[in-house]
Amino acid sequence: MALLFACLSTALGTAGQEVAGQSPLEQGIELLGRGDYPGAVASLTRAKKLEPGNPQIHLALGLAATCLRDLSAAKAEYLAALEARPDYAAAHNAMGLLLLKTGDVGQATTHFQNAVRFDATYAEARTNLAYALCTQGIAAGAVKECQTALTQTNGYPFLHEVAATANILSGALAGATEQLRQLQQSAATTAALVDLTPGSLEAGKATTGTSSPFTEKPAESGGGLQSLELTPSRGRLVMDAPLPAPITVSGAMAVTASSLQKETQYVAFLLDGAMRAVTNKSPYTWVWDTSPSANGPHVVAIQAYGAGGVLLGQQFRHVALENAPAPPPPTVVAPPAALPPADRVSVESNLRTLLRVRADPTRPRLILAKSYEKGGQRDAALTEYTRLFVEDPTRSEAHEGLRRLRQGAEYRPLVPATEVWRVEGAGPCVALTFDDGPRPFFTEKILEILRQHRARATFFLVGKMAAAYPDLVRAIQKDGHELANHSFSHPNMATLTTPAAEREVLQAELAIRQASQRRTRLFRPPGGNYNGNVRAALRELGYVSIFWGPNITSWKGRAPEEIAGAMARQAAEGDLLLLHNGKDETVHILELLIQNLTERGFRFVTVSELLKSGRPVSAGRAGETNEY
Repeated sequence: MALLFACLSTALGTAGQEVAGQSPLEQGIELLGRGDYPGAVASLTRAKKLEPGNPQIHLALGLAATCLRDLSAAKAEYLAALEARPDYAAAHNAMGLLLLKTGDVGQATTHFQNAVRFDATYAEARTNLAYALCTQGIAAGAVKECQTALTQTNGYPFLHEVAATANILSGALAGATEQLRQLQQSAATTAALVDLTPGSLEAGKATTGTSSPFTEKPAESGGGLQSLELTPSRGRLVMDAPLPAPITVSGAMAVTASSLQKETQYVAFLLDGAMRAVTNKSPYTWVWDTSPSANGPHVVAIQAYGAGGVLLGQQFRHVALENAPAPPPPTVVAPPAALPPADRVSVESNLRTLLRVRADPTRPRLILAKSYEKGGQRDAALTEYTRLFVEDPTRSEAHEGLRRLRQGAEYRPLVPATEVWRVEGAGPCVALTFDDGPRPFFTEKILEILRQHRARATFFLVGKMAAAYPDLVRAIQKDGHELANHSFSHPNMATLTTPAAEREVLQAELAIRQASQRRTRLFRPPGGNYNGNVRAALRELGYVSIFWGPNITSWKGRAPEEIAGAMARQAAEGDLLLLHNGKDETVHILELLIQNLTERGFRFVTVSELLKSGRPVSAGRAGETNEY
């Protein structure tokens, strides 16, 4: 792949046209943002010929190679950027992201730490450091880095995702929920080019599955490296304690922690008081590349930590660094086409934006759902699995979690029948049902009339309307009426697949439950549109489909008195009367209808009460025609 990228760079080196007012570097970065990676390579290759020592060009070429999935070429460009400028924070951040993709989480952590060491205000690099710590189960350190990053920026989606994950792993579920809320509200970072596919992060630990790019393989210390072995002492050691005689080192040196307590969870490696690497895999080793460090005395330290971030012990070693002096860098004369210094700031800002990681709200939400389930918080877990399913119906873990938690008696259908049109043997009872809504004015007027006549009813609510007017949902509930499900967006359910139908029902259930703290068990398909897919979805979720008998739309255009009289005359014991919570004649006929039905001796009950009072019938009356 590196050869392919090199060939692409050569072939496209003369392609494309210069854009007036833009240097090749600026043009290449703009093309990166548009997703034209071959075009970006062409422009950046021209820029590289003009300024071979410019680290920003190497960084941009590395990002282009990453997007073209040529990771070896990307690594070469990032190394070239760091060779040209060892303290280049953005290049350390890019290298860390690349190492995460290739599975070297330990060295990735080191590069993220270098990035924030060279630029303490670099919130994106600090976020990536927190993410790397999360993958190693170092929750306390991840939370601390996220807290710092949140003070350095107004927040962006991936920061909220990582902060949520860190809070979950540390047991702060309330904080995680708040970060997930902010993640949902934050706009997608469309300019970001970087994707990460994490392993399975469980509460309190990180694991790696076969699909994870993160491996648990420690850094190897072979290959002729110098080695330094340190054994942490129990308790805290002070920095001015006597140190052993220094050893002289150069090049790369493997620092290994040995003879650790069995309760050790992870080990941190520090250089001159600054953290340089963290690992949770034995043998606990960090390969220190000494070349960027100044010759002279340094202090190498290790710290062993137990559960909850408790320091179990630490040890220090004095070393004398004696690397051969680096050759002076070649003098590069900037050609006339080079960007003026002021434009470098804009280029750097654009590069850092492109290096942002795309957020995925489903990752922390799955961890949160599992954490709630593991802690016995069934309702909270069910809410998160539902949200996860709504966000991504193809996610198998969400479907499995829902199926697992919806096994109790409270999730079984109220009656064996899958569909109900009326109830035989119910006595002089009918159920008033109101579809759609809630809607301001209409819902309030309906409730007022029902209250005056002490009549109870069932409201089949549309989820998006319930989310828009939660106070009206609570008003319906407060008056003692039944809440039921009428889908989230009021689609033609017969056109949906089974998973899409499940999503409509669950999303509406979630909206109604968030407003009322009560789950729904009855469903009415909008327009009566119904087929095998809808039936399968409702059976899976434990719902009963409720149809109707007398229907207000059967007398469109008639006067309110005529409609009320006709509906009352058609009503029979155990009937389900269909009215609307919106712009039709319902509010005009409701009082007359209740009076007419009362005169005929009917009582008004909820649908659930009607189902319990007789035998549900799964077919309409013979010869009956209903319009909706």
